[in-house]
Parts: sequence; C-alpha cells; structure tokens
Amino acid sequence: MKIRAKAKDDVLLLLSATVCCMLAWGFWHFLGQAAFSTLLVILTVGLLADNVRLRRKLDVLSRGGPARQ
Repeated sequence: MKIRAKAKDDVLLLLSATVCCMLAWGFWHFLGQAAFSTLLVILTVGLLADNVRLRRKLDVLSRGGPARQ
C-alpha cells in the first residue's frame, strides 16, 4: 500500500515539475526582453500590496485593536 502511494506521489511530483517547467519556458519565450519588466511590475505591485496590508495592521494594533494574522 505504501509503495503504491509513493509511486503516485512520485508521478504527481514529476507532473507538477513538468507543468512548472513548461510555464517558465513559455514565460521567457513569449515575453523575451519584456520578461524582466513584467517581473519588476509583479514584484512592485506585490510589495506595495503587502505594505498597505501591514500599514493597516499596524494602524489597528496602534489603536489597541485585536491582532489578526
């Protein structure tokens, strides 16, 4: 039973690695030089969103509100 579960896990791991590899190849292939700009925009938007979230949490904590995660 454990051997069958391990084999299934191994196949799923290979399948997910293949999908990730194909997505990465497609990203770099189709975007080319624009890939770096696209990554920069994605990272900047993510950083700004996290900054807004943390500022709101800090505002709630500074007012003595409950700490949520």
